Amino acid sequence: MKKLWLSINILLCFLLILNPAVTSGEYQNILKMEELSIKVMPEFAYQPKDGKKDHPPLLIGYQGTMRNLSEQPQKGQVELPLPMEENKFRIGYVADYSSDLSKVFEIEYIIDQEKGTISWTTSEEIQPNDVYKFVVEFYTDSIKVDKEKNAFIPV
Repeated sequence: MKKLWLSINILLCFLLILNPAVTSGEYQNILKMEELSIKVMPEFAYQPKDGKKDHPPLLIGYQGTMRNLSEQPQKGQVELPLPMEENKFRIGYVADYSSDLSKVFEIEYIIDQEKGTISWTTSEEIQPNDVYKFVVEFYTDSIKVDKEKNAFIPV
C-alpha cells in the first residue's frame, strides 16, 4: 500500500511539474493539464476478467482534463505513468470524451511495462482552447479487508 501511495505521489509531482505537453521545439506547452483527480475505491467492483475472490481488489481511477493552448487543432498521443509493479496490477477501463463532453469513447491503449506507462492516441482533434478529458481505471490487490473490524490492511 505504501508503494501505491508513493507511486500516486510521484505521478502527481510529475504531472504538476512537467505539465503534459508536446515537447519538441516550438510546440512546447501545447496541452496543459488543468485538472487531475485520483479516486481510490476499495470494495467497489471486480475487474471484469476477475472471478469472485475472498477479498475485493482496490480500484483506482484517474480522471484528467487538458487544454489545447495552441492556435491549431491537435491530435496525438498521451502517456501516463502507472504503478504497474503493484500486486496483480491490471487495467479496467481507458476512455476519453467527445469535444462537447457528451460521449465517452473506450479507447485502445499501449502498455509499456519497461517504462511503467500507458499511452493512447486521442479519439478526436482537440480544437484551440478546447479541453481534452480522459479516464484511466486500474485494479491492484494492494489491500485486504478485515471484515470483523471493517478495516483495510496493507498487503
